[in-house]
Amino acid sequence: MKIILNHCKKFEVQNYESEDKSIFDNCIVAQISFETDDKIDDIGKVGVEIEKMSKDVGKNKIILFPFAHLSNNLLEKNKANELFLKLKEFLMENFDVKLLSFGTDKEFLIETFGHPGSIRFRNF
Repeated sequence: MKIILNHCKKFEVQNYESEDKSIFDNCIVAQISFETDDKIDDIGKVGVEIEKMSKDVGKNKIILFPFAHLSNNLLEKNKANELFLKLKEFLMENFDVKLLSFGTDKEFLIETFGHPGSIRFRNF
């Protein structure tokens, strides 16, 4: 699995097909690609990284953004969606979590803070 974490001043996302638009302020956006070897047991790894960033920046609003563009070795769609739902469930105990639509094209704008650690990449 691959993940980019952004501590965002502002994050805007619009579903291309439905034109539904959402705006989030001062949040953590987690762009995630699940890959063919990823399993449900691996969810804790990414959850811990998100928790660590949340603690470091003092924010508990998490946006989970399915982002296939980080890998060319993607997990099958239904299995990846299942992992996103499990990750959301894992994080909801301690965070305000929003899971963006899976398998749809999105237009988005990320305005990221410039402090050290505001952008992180992890490869598991």
